[in-house]
Order: sequence, then C-alpha cells, then structure tokens
Amino acid sequence: MQNTAIINEILFEDGYLSSDDVLRDWSVMIALSKIDQYRAEKESFENKYKKSFDSYEKDIHAVKGKEDFGKENDLEDWEFACKALIWWEDKLRALRNA
Repeated sequence: MQNTAIINEILFEDGYLSSDDVLRDWSVMIALSKIDQYRAEKESFENKYKKSFDSYEKDIHAVKGKEDFGKENDLEDWEFACKALIWWEDKLRALRNA
C-alpha cells in the first residue's frame, strides 16, 4: 500500500492525475517507436527494390517455375512490416482520440 502512495505522489509531481494517464502516454510512446521501426523497415525494402510493395509482390507472383527464396523472404518481411505499420498507426489514432 505504501508503494502505491509513493508512486501516485511521484506521478502527481510529474503532472499526472491518474495511472491511466501514465499508461496512455506510455502506450503512445510504444506505438510511436513501433511506427518508426516498421516505417524504416518498409522504406528499406522500397529503397532496395526501387518500387512499392504492391508492385514488388506482383512481379514476384508473375514469375512461374522459378523461386528465389531470398526475394520470397523479403516479400514476407516487407508484407509484415506494411501490415504492422498500419496496425500501429491505427492504435495510435485510437489512443489519441480516446
């Protein structure tokens, strides 16, 4: 119980009225960090292949009978980065609108 009082006192001194405010701000910081991470990964692939994900995906699927596992792995990683970026951006918008 004493720890809770000390924590609340520290948070109040820093301008927080509740632990929910701290959790919201911390969640925003996490989301911003993830957005930076996945945006950088997405841009890295765009720079590497000099095209958008959709264009790259179309090119990979157009080739029949020849697999390039490195390019397939990049496609999967790129797709994950794109989807993760959208997910985190949606969560950040929701946090900011709450």
